[in-house]
Amino acid sequence: MSSVTLTLPEPLLRVLETAARNKGITLSEYVLAALTRHVSTAYRVEAVPEEQRERDEQEFAALLQRLGAASEEEIERALDEGEPGEWEPELTPEIVARFEEKLKIKAAEIKSNKQ
Repeated sequence: MSSVTLTLPEPLLRVLETAARNKGITLSEYVLAALTRHVSTAYRVEAVPEEQRERDEQEFAALLQRLGAASEEEIERALDEGEPGEWEPELTPEIVARFEEKLKIKAAEIKSNKQ
């Protein structure tokens, strides 16, 4: 774990110390918990209204229609010519393997639908 030095106004420090003492934890534990709660609220998953989902699906279908379909040869050529990218560091080898497996399944579905 890393450490950070904070400069706090005395009144805020007293409030934080009192709150930590009332919870029976250290000031560091209290501040860490408060910061974690604050940051985690930015990553809430919210349901998309049904109307918005339907509108998004229609827009996506229209985009696919405008783009047209690539032939199997064009797809293979694009994949062969593409530069290998690097995965984000948070992605474990297990997650990458699962993702690659899903891509293979999707590619097989697309191929079977064309036949």
